[in-house]
Parts: sequence; C-alpha cells; structure tokens
Amino acid sequence: MPLFCSVFPLEIVPVDLNAIFLKYEKNMGLFLTYMANNGLLDVTTGTVVSTGIVLKHDAKYYVQAASTRQTAINAVLWDDDSSLWVDYNISSVADTPKKASTAASLLPIWAGIVDLYSADSFDTRTHVYEAFMASGLVQEWGVLTTTEESGQQWDAPNAWPPLVWFSIQGMVKLALPQSIDTAVRPCKAIFHSVVRVHTLSRTHIHTHIHIHILCYLYLYL
Repeated sequence: MPLFCSVFPLEIVPVDLNAIFLKYEKNMGLFLTYMANNGLLDVTTGTVVSTGIVLKHDAKYYVQAASTRQTAINAVLWDDDSSLWVDYNISSVADTPKKASTAASLLPIWAGIVDLYSADSFDTRTHVYEAFMASGLVQEWGVLTTTEESGQQWDAPNAWPPLVWFSIQGMVKLALPQSIDTAVRPCKAIFHSVVRVHTLSRTHIHTHIHIHILCYLYLYL
C-alpha cells in the first residue's frame, strides 16, 4: 500500500479545484454584472450601494480570469488519450508528466466549460460522455473515485459522495438523453446508502463507501 510519504500534492495540478475556481469566477462575473446593471453597484468606484463596501475587483476582472483559466484547463488538463479532463502530475521525479482519470473528470462540464449552443457542442458532449463511460469509473451502483486499487481510501473500490455528486451534475449538464439516464442510478444509490447508514447507526454519515457495499445497501436494506 502506498504511504503518505509517496503522495506529492504540490506536484499535482488538480482538475476538480481548477473547475471549482472556474465556476466561481464565472458566477462572480455574472453576479457583479447583474449588480451593475440594476443599480446595486457603483461601477465607477466599485462601491456596493447598500453597504458602502468597495470591491477589489469588477465583473471584467472575473470574466477575464474565467476565460484565462478555461483556456488553461483545456490546454493542460485535457488528455487526448482518454478524451477527458484529468489531474496533471508535474513531478520532476517522474520521467514524463503523468495523467490519471478520476471521478473529477466531469467537473469542467459542471463548471460550464462547454458552450451548449456552440456548433460543435453536441459532438463534444457525446465524445466526453462516451469517454467517461469507457473510463472504468462508472460502475453498476456508483462512480469510483479512481480506477487504481492502491489500498488507500481515495482510490478504488471506494466512491466519494461529493465526487459522485459532481459526476451526476456533469452528466446532467452534458444534456444528452443517455447521460441523464446514466446519472439517475448513482444518484439514487448514494442517497439511499447515506440515509440507510445514518438510520442504522443514528450517528454516522460516511465520507466514502465501498462500491460493492453501496450496491448491497441499495438492493437489500
């Protein structure tokens, strides 16, 4: 089993964290634009009308930040081999940078990295969905965190509900009949298992769960 001393988080460019930042920057751009257009923000001084608080950045800052990050995510985290966005290992220890598919692969979709109304949107969304389904992450009753069986809690055969939730949201935002249908099963399984575990223990809500136990809880409890 790999030890914590073999983990190098500072060498990883994570797809999930960057996608969350992208979503935040997009939302802040929309939010500040709405405030400015509705007289809630003095765009000259950056002052919030109701509180007098002066904001450090305006909508243009966040729109540009989102655009820059989106370009970087597609340039660095997109993997042609798997046709998914993946974590990027920049470790100098490795001979070459390594990439690995995880349940975080659909977070960029959740963050709005694909324009649903663009000309090639349908092909892109279909391609990503097929790649995610072929990755080995999607199981009968949930979505594995990774496909690697290292013995650590963050790897197979465990599923982490937050990443399952993001996978579900990503599949829904792909807006394909098959992706929405696929999203229903892990959604039901995770919700049912969390409720059952909490009901049986009266105290516990597990942060991660074995994918086969997830199936058992859903089918028999």
